[in-house]
Amino acid sequence: MTIRMLRLISQHVFFFILTFSGRLGISLGPSLPCLSCPYVTGCGGVCYLRMLQSPMGGLGMNLAVLFTQRGLQALAAFGLFVVLVALFGQSWCGWTCPFGLLQDYAARLRNKLRIREAILSDRAMFTIKIFKCIFFVYLLIIPVLITLGLAHSDLTLPYCAICPVKLIMPLITGDPTYLNLDFTNSVLLTESVVLIVFSGLVLVGMFFKTRFFCLICPMSLLISLFRPIFLLRLIKEPAACLGCGNCRRVCPTTIDKSAPLSNDLKLSTKHIDAVRGFAKSCQGCFNCAQCCSTEGSLGIKFGPKVIFRASRSYAAKLLKRKSFH
Repeated sequence: MTIRMLRLISQHVFFFILTFSGRLGISLGPSLPCLSCPYVTGCGGVCYLRMLQSPMGGLGMNLAVLFTQRGLQALAAFGLFVVLVALFGQSWCGWTCPFGLLQDYAARLRNKLRIREAILSDRAMFTIKIFKCIFFVYLLIIPVLITLGLAHSDLTLPYCAICPVKLIMPLITGDPTYLNLDFTNSVLLTESVVLIVFSGLVLVGMFFKTRFFCLICPMSLLISLFRPIFLLRLIKEPAACLGCGNCRRVCPTTIDKSAPLSNDLKLSTKHIDAVRGFAKSCQGCFNCAQCCSTEGSLGIKFGPKVIFRASRSYAAKLLKRKSFH
């Protein structure tokens, strides 16, 4: 069984677990490092960004709250999040995220219709990088301002209020609730307008650009901050790389693994995902490793053990099956 097939199975299994299993009384908790949306009725677990935005669980939590039961629960949720990220790294994005699977299906539909994928310029990628930072800072700072009485209380969960996943994933389950405008007050009205407009832009973007939302997803950025402790990693043998560019062609976020990792190539093996800009965040899908036709150039490592090495024969098998994507 190929890596691609294992990933497809994982994506579909987690899609149904995280979207529907709550209806069976199953809950994986509030610490998941993927976009499992709490606004989906019957979801099987909750994205950690929700806890991070909460005044009771993020930077807005004060010392008076820290040692209460809720404060300790928030610390436990953060600890579990760190453990999960350490175990599987960025692969939470590529192998488990329900919204990631939807984006992959949008890309397949585009390919079926023979529509070319949009190519983003360096300027566009830089702009995306800025937006990604803004979203991340926004969801961290607003809870602090609420705690200090400097922001409207209806801004609680500020990023969730405008996150496209909040609108799109419930639609998948037949719930159109968040298509409505909220006229309760100006804050909620503004948030609901931004949600609808942002969701529309993301739907268009993810059709024309593979994994478009992943480029601006704050969860991807949050996970990348823990990169030094990842156990599951993509590794590269610089001396083996021939610079063919296969890796970039199959990467959903167009990261070029054939480029030099650093000015110092004396070390025989480096962690490739530790040196790439977060505007092109690795999704941990490992498409690059399985399509690399240079013996031993790319590999997958879990802890101290290398569990996969690129090979010409493996890449040729995939090419014969037309299974690179």
